[in-house]
Amino acid sequence: SLLNQFLFENKLYLNLIFHLFQCIAIFFYFLTSFADPGYIPLIDDNPILSDPEHNNNNNMNTITIDLGDELPSSFCASCKFLRPIRSKHCYDCGKCIIKYDHHCTMIGNCIGGKNHRWFILFLIFQTISINWSFYIILYTF
Repeated sequence: SLLNQFLFENKLYLNLIFHLFQCIAIFFYFLTSFADPGYIPLIDDNPILSDPEHNNNNNMNTITIDLGDELPSSFCASCKFLRPIRSKHCYDCGKCIIKYDHHCTMIGNCIGGKNHRWFILFLIFQTISINWSFYIILYTF
C-alpha cells in the first residue's frame, strides 16, 4: 500500500511537505476570508457627521455640488457618494471597496486592496500543494 511505501522506504517526508503546504494554504484562506477587503465607510457610519450635536447646524462637514442631470462615472448610486479612484461597488456585498478586484464565491468575500496579498499567497501555496501532490503520485508509482 501507499502508506507502507512511505513508512518503509523513508518517503514520509513527501507526505509531510504536502501537509505543510496545505496547512499554510488553509491559513491564508481563512486570513483572506475574514480580512477586511477595504470597505469604504459610509457617511452614516461616521458619528461626527451623523450626530446633530456635533454639526451645530452648520454645513462645514458637508459639501453640496450641483451636478445638474449628469452624474460623474465615479458616483455610486447605491452608496450615494463619489467613489475614490480604482474603487468599485460590489453588488454581492452591497458596499464599495477600495482597489476592488472581484467577489470570490470560493472565499466568500470580496478581494480588494486590503486582502489582495493574502489571496495571492493563498493561490501560490494552493498551487504548490496541488503540484506537490502530482509529484507524489508520479514519484511513488
